[in-house]
Amino acid sequence: MNNRTKLISIVLFLLVLILLVSCKKQKAEWKGIIEEVDGVTIVKNPKEPMCGEEEFQLEEELVIGRDIKDADPFLLISYIAVDDEENIYVSDTRECHIRVFDKDGNPLRTIGTKGEGPGELMFPSYIQIYSQKEIVIQARVFLHFFSLQGEFLRRLNISSIRGPIVNSDGNIIACEGISLNSGSEQKRILKMFDSELNPIRTITTSLLETKMPEVHYWEMRWGYIPIHWGVSKEGSFIWGDRTKYEINVLSREGKLIKKIIKDCIQRKMTEEDKKRLMDEWFDGNPPPPGYTFEFPRYFPAFHSFACDDDGSILVGTYEETEDGKEYIYELFDSQGKYIARIPHRLRNFILKKGKIYTIEEDEEGYYLVKRYKVIWKC
Repeated sequence: MNNRTKLISIVLFLLVLILLVSCKKQKAEWKGIIEEVDGVTIVKNPKEPMCGEEEFQLEEELVIGRDIKDADPFLLISYIAVDDEENIYVSDTRECHIRVFDKDGNPLRTIGTKGEGPGELMFPSYIQIYSQKEIVIQARVFLHFFSLQGEFLRRLNISSIRGPIVNSDGNIIACEGISLNSGSEQKRILKMFDSELNPIRTITTSLLETKMPEVHYWEMRWGYIPIHWGVSKEGSFIWGDRTKYEINVLSREGKLIKKIIKDCIQRKMTEEDKKRLMDEWFDGNPPPPGYTFEFPRYFPAFHSFACDDDGSILVGTYEETEDGKEYIYELFDSQGKYIARIPHRLRNFILKKGKIYTIEEDEEGYYLVKRYKVIWKC
């Protein structure tokens, strides 16, 4: 090969390389808008993500389920949590303790014992790793605080609020309910409280009218709370209105600092959907006589979200894949940019160090905890 041929070959190779890089950059281009309005960052996302579905995949890397070493299978998993060491905490509503596993799925210990006194648990449900030093366990009307090693620290009566979540300062975000006009109206107030449940500030308010015996399905299902909220590792509270695709990021003090908005097409609710939802709610039994149930024309924009330590957010929507076997989950980076659509059937999922943890059931109905590794190809 002479020098001229070598030169042409090098030039062609460089041109191909530049073309490939250019195509990759073009494919990964984000087409939204970021603007500042009165000190608040507004991130307006398009309908399409930066990466295609074929470029963003989940790889199953851990399953904890039927064959747990020296332990019985799970009965009814309600929530899971993960600490910085990737230890996994599992709340089984039918047990009276929390099970803890290492990152390889080996049992480490249990937290809590049966009972209703301080440090004793009956039907534990929601759990959260608070400030990476303590685990918060909701059991009936109490919020129990334990060390990660299982030492009981304190408890808080939460009978007046719903859905308490603790940030790294010890402040709590939760929903408070008030009945108005002899119960015909329900006021739901999302508030920020201090560690003793003294109110600090109101975040948002929802006013819903009830017309018994006509029951709006989503009001019944959500307990009159059409919003979802969470907290980041840094202590920022995050809440979103399920009726529209809008997620609000608050500072540790509860001030609005960012609003993430996405264009979306909400899924239309079919008669088949209505029947399935009623069967799920009433366990296949007929609804109570004398009541009628009103359904909206469309599903909400989303049902829940999870926040990772780096500020990224995974949102669970009601959009189905074409075969109807999976739902679409949408991932936003730390800036609030829409980057990927993930088809799956995640349940009470959490995001930790770029990995997704979720609750699933096998073909025989046994509960499983799974961890998925996120694989990028764009």
